[in-house]
Order: sequence, then structure tokens, then C-alpha cells
Amino acid sequence: MDASLKNQSPPPLPAGSAPASKAGPSPFHTLRTPRSGNDTLAVLWHPNHLQIGVIRRQSLASFWSASSKPSSVEEFAAALDEGMRSIEFSGSDAVLLLEHPSFQHRIETLPPVSESAARNYLAHRVEREQNASDPCLWVAQPLGTARKETSVLLHVLPTSLYRAINQEFITRRLDLMRIIPVTVPVLPLVGAPAADKPVLAAVELGGSVCCTVIAPDGTVLLNRILRADWEAEPERIAMEANRCTLFIKQRHGLVVGEVRLVGRPIEVTSQEVARRCPPGTQVTTKAITPRDWLDALVRIPVRHPVNLLAGYLTHKRQIQLWRKALITAAWLGVVILGLSAWSVRQKTLDQLNHYAQLAGSEQTLRAERTRLVDRNALVDLNNEVIADIATNRGAAMPSRVLAAIAATAPAAIDVTESLIRYDSAATKWQVRITGQIRSDEFSAPEILATWIGQLERASPALSFPENLRVLTAGGPDSPTLQRFSIDGGPNEP
Repeated sequence: MDASLKNQSPPPLPAGSAPASKAGPSPFHTLRTPRSGNDTLAVLWHPNHLQIGVIRRQSLASFWSASSKPSSVEEFAAALDEGMRSIEFSGSDAVLLLEHPSFQHRIETLPPVSESAARNYLAHRVEREQNASDPCLWVAQPLGTARKETSVLLHVLPTSLYRAINQEFITRRLDLMRIIPVTVPVLPLVGAPAADKPVLAAVELGGSVCCTVIAPDGTVLLNRILRADWEAEPERIAMEANRCTLFIKQRHGLVVGEVRLVGRPIEVTSQEVARRCPPGTQVTTKAITPRDWLDALVRIPVRHPVNLLAGYLTHKRQIQLWRKALITAAWLGVVILGLSAWSVRQKTLDQLNHYAQLAGSEQTLRAERTRLVDRNALVDLNNEVIADIATNRGAAMPSRVLAAIAATAPAAIDVTESLIRYDSAATKWQVRITGQIRSDEFSAPEILATWIGQLERASPALSFPENLRVLTAGGPDSPTLQRFSIDGGPNEP
């Protein structure tokens, strides 16, 4: 087994059941609306004994013990009614500490595998051995580790028995939250060993005996349930105690130093155990009452993993979470709808107030409308005049300029760009010509001046002032190439 399942407190494997396809309907009942009160009903039922208590604020508030010895579910239900009337229980949650002849407990040795693999292994074991028509609930209680192997005490409860018991709780409006085997509270009931040797505790359970071996560090090394009467069968109890001590010595290499008989002090049983156990083993007795079982149950955490209904608890918490989320979402929806209705009403009132204000200034608005209509008519007339002027004006100047440039440009001049645009602010045309002259810097000015003269003669409407003429050298890499830029426009009258 991996390190998480070793040493003193290996994590218990969670409760499980057979696959749903073989298990039929889910054994978990539907949640009901709980009654008021935060108390929890604690029920201890083992052969011929039934005790009921109320857990309130982590303590046992009241206690009742049945005078009868219920052995069937029907007798259990009758005694449960009597006990609830006696203690006047008003809560809704219940926890059952159970021991029953149909409730099986057996030790399984797991190979050194991961926790999930061990859980699957146990699930397959239970599935193979159970009846197809009556699946089982199961949970594994870890025991001590020896020789790189981990042992678990496998608790297997038939679903038919669970449903019968759970139906009695449902009829009484009780929510059965936990079913705990009686082996779980044995450690808080017996206590840790006082010496440095393991202690074997034989605990009376009515018609059964729970044999538990506890290591000095509190780890449970062995847990067995023996169907034997505490007073009538001392020989079987002594033989089982001797068998447990020999098993611990063989498997763990530890010697049990004390056998503690927990229950009614029976002298014959003590003598028989002392005679059967190895020499040097101390035999002590510890008297307990039925109330001590429920006191030990109170000390078990609510989320203790050794619980046959651990899956149901998770399912219930998820349902409660979803229920709270749905309720919260519903209330948020109601609030949003209310705010939306209020907003619509406010907008409607604002519009009605606005319409009332408009009705009071109707004459003024109509006069303003008439003025705006007249203004629009005047604007339309102006637009028509502008469009007529733009349509009927003379030919555009760019075509004549381009023709003059093409006709007069000498072979030594390359025109790279001709920009002709109308300046609406100055109300006149503007012309810019850029290019290059293939000549040296001495001949270039004369070539450019000659060409401008020809251009002005070809297009008399144009004029290129000398101050708007720019001539630059082409650079050291191009001594025979000069660049120019000239600006001009129509002649001023």
C-alpha cells in the first residue's frame, strides 16, 4: 500500500455499493422538509438491546433504554416509537450505531497498491459475493500495516436491511444521516493502552463480542466480531481472545500485554480468558453501561469516513447546495423583475410629464416649426444657385496646363509630378511642377528658364514667378542630374 495508508492513521476507504446497473433503485431516500430543532437522534441497536439518546451541542442531552429486546425490524420500530415519546425528540437527523446478524464484518488484506486501486479491488470483491437481487452497502475500516500489506475491516450491509430500517426512520420524519458499525466507537470506549504493549479489548455487544487489538500508539491492529453470548459462552470468548493474541504475534511481531474485558463483570469469563491466553497476559475488566456507548458515539466526528451512508451525505450536501443556489437565483430574479417594473413605471411617468410640458408650449413649438420650414426653403434655394454655377462655369484649367507641359517639355527635362488644384479660399488655380534636368549645375538654370518661357507662351493664362522656382543639385553621386520644383498660377489682371 502507498504511504497514505500506512502508519498510525491510514485514510479510510470511502463507503460504496455495487454498481447501479445491478443494484436496482438507489437505496438513498429522497430528502424531506426537516422539522425544527438542531438535535440529532442517536440510536444504538445490537442484538437484544436498543438505546436512544439525543445529541445536542456535542453532548448527550437525554437517554432512554428499551426494556424489551427487539430483534426484528418491526420490534425495532415499536421500541423506537416508545423511545421518541419518552425523550420528546423534536429534531430531524438521526445516526444509527448498528450491529445485526446480517451485518457482516470481515478482514481483507490488500496488496501494496494505490488507494483507488484498493477501493476498486474491494468493490469487485463485494460485487462478486453479493446477491444480484439484493446489493450491499459497504465501507472499509483500515487496520494496522504489516509486511508492506494493509488490512481493512470490511463492513457489508444488505440493502434490503438498510431499506427496511430507513423506511421506519422516514415514516417518523427522520433523516438517517449515518450508519456506523459498532467497531468504530470501541477505541474511544476502551481507551488507549497504558503500557508499551498492545491491548486486546473484548467488548460485550449483547449477543456478540467485539475483539479489538489496539497498538500502544492508538492504531487498531485487529477488529473481529464474534457471535457469542457474554455470560453463557465464556469458552468461545476465551478461544477467540487467544486466537487474536497469536495472530498479532505472528503477523505484527507484537505480544499482547493485556486483555481487557469490557462489559458486565462475569467472573467465569475472566477466569476462562486468563486460562486460555499465553502466560504473563494480564486480564482486567471494565464495567460499562449502555449510555457509555452513546457517549462514545458523540465523540465520533460527524464526517467520520467509516460510515455506510458517506455517499448519501455527499449527495445530500450537493442537493442542499443546489437548492440554496436555486433559491438565491429565484430571489435575484424576483428582485430584478421588481426593479425592471419600477424602471418601466418611472420611464412611463417621465414620458407623461414630458408630453404635458409639450402640450403647454404647443403654440410656441408650431411657430418655431414654421420658421424652420422657411429657413430650409431658403437653404434649398441657395444650394440650387450654387449647383447651377458649378455646372455652367467654363472648362477646367487642368487640361490646358497638361497639354502645354507635354508640348513644350524639352528632352533634357523629365517631369515627375504635375499638381493642379483649385484653391477655393483664394478663388484661383494653383500649379506645381516637379522633375529633374539631365545637365550639370551650370547649364540647368538656363534650360529651366528657357522651358518656363516656352510654357508661359504656350499657355498665356499661366505665370511662374522666379521666387517660386527651386533648383537643387542631384548630389555627389549624380553630378549631371538636377532637381527642380516650380509653382505658379493664372496671371493677375
